[in-house]
Order: sequence, then C-alpha cells, then structure tokens
Amino acid sequence: MKIAVVFTVIMCQVASSCQGQKRTVFCRHQFWAYKRPTGITFDEFLVNLQTLAQLREFTERYNMIRDKIIFTIAKTALKERMLREETLTLNRTITLCRAHETAQGELESMAATAHTDQALQNEDVQFLMSE
Repeated sequence: MKIAVVFTVIMCQVASSCQGQKRTVFCRHQFWAYKRPTGITFDEFLVNLQTLAQLREFTERYNMIRDKIIFTIAKTALKERMLREETLTLNRTITLCRAHETAQGELESMAATAHTDQALQNEDVQFLMSE
C-alpha cells in the first residue's frame, strides 16, 4: 500500500479515536480528495480506493468506488464509453479500465516497434545508397 494511503487511513483512525466519535465527514472528504498518483497501475489505484472506502460509512460503497474511478479518469474516450453504459457496475468499470490500461501498453509497444522498424529501414536504404 502506498504511503499516502496509509497516512490517510491512519489520520482518519486517529481523528475518529481521539475525538471519541466517528469523524464521518472528514473521512469521506479524504476519500473524495484522494487523487491517483502518477506512475501507479490501475490495480494499485483500485486497492488504494478500496482501502480508503473501508473506513467510510458509505451505504453504497461499490457505487462510490465506481464513481470515484470514473471521476478521476483522464482519458475522455474511456470516460465517454463508461458514461454511455446504461447499467455500469463496479466490475464493468474495473474491466474497462484494465482493458484500457492493457491496450495503452500494447499501443506504446507497437509504436516503439514501428519506430525501430522505420529506423532499420532507413539504415538499409542508406547502406544501399552508399554502395
């Protein structure tokens, strides 16, 4: 678990126990204020959200996690695809995010391969022209 999430969880627990009462509003604020750190995978982000949501007294925890994921998506096309779904569940949201992350990695790999292939073709052409 990432340090920021651990800190948030501990702060929420301390605030709750020190006050002798549950600090529901404060804990919910921390859930909604949490932003996906750059450089972590979707699955790491999901685990962090699930950890933060455990301390919140959400009556619809799965819907809140789903909504938080959708609200934080930076890719407009992915967000639009989700918003078109009539009954978007948390499981469907997770599936779409994982598929998108996998496809992005594959596209980057293909782009790198295409760049390498083009560089090799340019070297071949230059070699043939120098002969």
